[in-house]
Amino acid sequence: MFGLRVSLRIVSAPLLLSVFALLLTGCTLETTAPDVPIPGPALHGVSYGAGQPVVGQHVYLMAATVSGVGSAGYGVASTSLLSAAQTGHSDTIGAYVLSDSNGNWALNSAGPTYFYTCPSASSQVYIYGVGGNPGAGTNSAASMMVALGSCGSLSSATSIYMNELTTVAAAYALSGFATDALHVSIPQYATAATQLTNTTDALAQTDLQNAFAAAANLVSNTTGVAVTTTSGGNGKPATAQVITLGNLLAACVNSNGATTNPSNCYTLFNNAGSTGGATGNIPTETATAAINIAHNPYVSSTVMTNLYGLQPGTGAPFAGGDTSQPTDFTVAIKFTGGGLNLPVSIAIDGSGNAWAANNNGNSISKFSPTGTTISGGGGYTGGGLAAPYSIAIDSSGNAWIANIGANAISEFTNGGAPVTTPNASPFTGGGLSQPLSIAIDGSGNAWEANSNGNSISEFTSSGTAVTIPNASPFTGGGLHAPQAIAIDASGNAWAANNSMNSISKFTSSGTAVSAPTASPFTGGGLNGPQAIAFDGSGNAWVANSSGSSLSKFSSTGTAISPVNTGYTGGGLGSPYSIAIDGSGNAWTANYGNNSVSNFSSSGAALSPISSGYTGGGLNQPFSIAIDGSGNVWVANLAANSITELVGAATPVVTPLPANFIAPYTAAASRP
Repeated sequence: MFGLRVSLRIVSAPLLLSVFALLLTGCTLETTAPDVPIPGPALHGVSYGAGQPVVGQHVYLMAATVSGVGSAGYGVASTSLLSAAQTGHSDTIGAYVLSDSNGNWALNSAGPTYFYTCPSASSQVYIYGVGGNPGAGTNSAASMMVALGSCGSLSSATSIYMNELTTVAAAYALSGFATDALHVSIPQYATAATQLTNTTDALAQTDLQNAFAAAANLVSNTTGVAVTTTSGGNGKPATAQVITLGNLLAACVNSNGATTNPSNCYTLFNNAGSTGGATGNIPTETATAAINIAHNPYVSSTVMTNLYGLQPGTGAPFAGGDTSQPTDFTVAIKFTGGGLNLPVSIAIDGSGNAWAANNNGNSISKFSPTGTTISGGGGYTGGGLAAPYSIAIDSSGNAWIANIGANAISEFTNGGAPVTTPNASPFTGGGLSQPLSIAIDGSGNAWEANSNGNSISEFTSSGTAVTIPNASPFTGGGLHAPQAIAIDASGNAWAANNSMNSISKFTSSGTAVSAPTASPFTGGGLNGPQAIAFDGSGNAWVANSSGSSLSKFSSTGTAISPVNTGYTGGGLGSPYSIAIDGSGNAWTANYGNNSVSNFSSSGAALSPISSGYTGGGLNQPFSIAIDGSGNVWVANLAANSITELVGAATPVVTPLPANFIAPYTAAASRP
């Protein structure tokens, strides 16, 4: 799933000016302590299914696996941690304990021997329960999960609650790393000796840790109740959607487990295949069904009807679900605060923090991976910020901002302070003329598209305009009020010319490309190109606001998408930004109809045809970014908020420079 993922995001402004901003992800290249096995504390909890205690459930303690050097990294079996010698029970999954007549279970770990030992303090662990009797008879098709997080943070004082809702939370939060309930893993690229000190391994560990933490934003692990406000106090989850999904699982759990047609388990499983609906691998237990739904939140209206029909009316185990059939099963969270004020661009750094540029506040905002505000009520200010319109994060974790109000570039440290050395922010010169978009290349240089100058500018990582081998700004190549810029894996700069329905390409030295195809490139359905992004194969994807379509070009500028129309459908409505996930799928924020669209790498619509994804308070969605855990983040211009679609995409490497420096090399495919 983590292939060479170049994740470029560009947004544009349909108001005030026709402007576009490149959204790059950001990165703090951290290292993590080497693995040291540790004994785990005693744990205890209770399992409930369909509102009743589950008696005789097999309860396992599992750890997400760091796969071997050179392996694909995904689809690797989770690690069973319990000791059969201590529990007295084991099967093909591993050792387990049994829940009692009240659904209670305990892992009474104590020295000198222990029920379990974690591979390391940072190992991400979860509880998995299978079978048992929730009241309607023993049900081997009933399974549940609860995401616990880092082994080193577990406490024997905490009581764990596991039910269908915690299963939904775990399924969505971990979907970027899970093929099913027993296969949650991340890749290892470095040698065993350097594992976790390697940049890429450290990023993967951080991404996994963030994913486990995200589950608590949906459901409490101690009460089994869907939360209405995130722990930071500024997030509103789609509680009704979570409850609906829990009730769908409960329809199968609260049965004898029959999988013949007709039965609730049959309906659930045959509409939750691994590739959606009745396709791919058909699950045989409820936790994997939940993961498959998270991977495929929309397949067809028929599948949606079949699944939603499982939710009982009066007497549903969980009250507060959707009162009408939703268009899709994405699970969203809306976040506010942090100084958000007309947020026009969004970027993710290497720690998973989300950054936003506020055009109306002359500020930037920062949120933790779980959406908690970091930047305070007013955001970060100073440093020459003046009507900022785009933001990018470099490989040191610093934020670069293009200011259309001052013909200047600002740079902030990862801590939110304006950079003062070797040059003080803001940076000027280099031909900057209403810079609307910014991108960082593999050398740490910043590139800007100048909409008022028919040019692009380049600055060194220290904020000095480039003069060698060519002096910035660069012109020619068909540039005409360029409003978006992106850098490919070879260091070439691509710019979108909205009014000319073309894209221009320049070499890393600032020379317009002339062979094998001369810049600018046309065709492929280009119609008001407003944003550009690259997939792992080097193809350029373009969002067309005027045509409500997507275009795709090869690395040499040859059109791949239909010449007249581009790719259409999927709810596209004046898309103003685009991002590519780890599977090569394209995601857009649709300013025109308050939605998000999703297309496969071949250009097939994956989101609802007429509406796209619409949850989470989307309101004039202006920009889009994907993080290393597979969450999709959207900046809502009209609502002064950001929306997170939990686990909706395949994870990417953040930021773009990390792809250039230490790319993930595993096959890029959805678990």
